[in-house]
Amino acid sequence: MTVTETTIPSEPTEPSTENEGTIDLRFSMRRTFTEDYLDPSSTAYQELAANVTTEVNNGFKPNFPGTYSRSTINYFAKGSVFVEMMLIFNKESAVPTKSRAVQVLKDAIKDQITFLDVDSTTIAAGPTSVGPTTITSGQATTAGPTSTQGQSTTAGPTSSDATTSGGPTLKMTIRTAVCLAFFFMFIKGLL
Repeated sequence: MTVTETTIPSEPTEPSTENEGTIDLRFSMRRTFTEDYLDPSSTAYQELAANVTTEVNNGFKPNFPGTYSRSTINYFAKGSVFVEMMLIFNKESAVPTKSRAVQVLKDAIKDQITFLDVDSTTIAAGPTSVGPTTITSGQATTAGPTSTQGQSTTAGPTSSDATTSGGPTLKMTIRTAVCLAFFFMFIKGLL
């Protein structure tokens, strides 16, 4: 019996920290979707995630030297293969505008710096964010500043002084909150 071991390339894929700035990037790849892409523990998911993050990193690092850190996959979905990912920058002030992020990926594909079969008309970016989100008794607040197209604000109580009104406090990243929303929409569509 022959055992084949699959090695998945190691690019840093850690989620963002409170001091880093992020922007979400979405696009559809011309690729046959398989159900394995829904399972982050599957080899197919991990291989595609490693490929997509490596290629996107190749496109963004030269455009943002010293400030671009890494990318992570939020999820894959049907629609050929729909990709929702997060670009992570060393600090909030380094996060590009939505239109700049879209243009960098389009240029990287056109100039063959990034080798992904992406439908360039589907590339979209935003919102930008920093820090974890706290959901307290049904209301979401961001612990720390958030940024939307360069404007920084602090919304509601921070994680250190959040209070509950009889209910438990759930802390999660904005990425997790977005993924949960899509998950519930997906489940609702199945019913």
